[in-house]
Amino acid sequence: MPLRLLAFLQTDCPTCRLIAPYLNRLAEQGAAVTGVSQDDEAVTSQFATQLKIRFPITRDADFQLSRQYDLVTVPTLLLLDEHDAVLRSEPGFDKGVLNEIAALFN
Repeated sequence: MPLRLLAFLQTDCPTCRLIAPYLNRLAEQGAAVTGVSQDDEAVTSQFATQLKIRFPITRDADFQLSRQYDLVTVPTLLLLDEHDAVLRSEPGFDKGVLNEIAALFN
């Protein structure tokens, strides 16, 4: 079952900056990680450059995707199956939870 991880982020969120290296590591190990920035193109690009992001980042500046998944906070990680059904939703940052998600990709 091919899994995908969506990571909803804001560029001015300290916790989002903290989680980025973990997401980079997951992507480097072959996990399908996609960042979803709630900010505009310029600051999203700057964020990606500053943090040396190694996964694709899409933009959700109008919050359409965020509303679709009924997000309450950033960062939020959504683990999706091959049909884009949400298997797991994890708001905030918990290293133990991220390790559990990472193990699913191995």
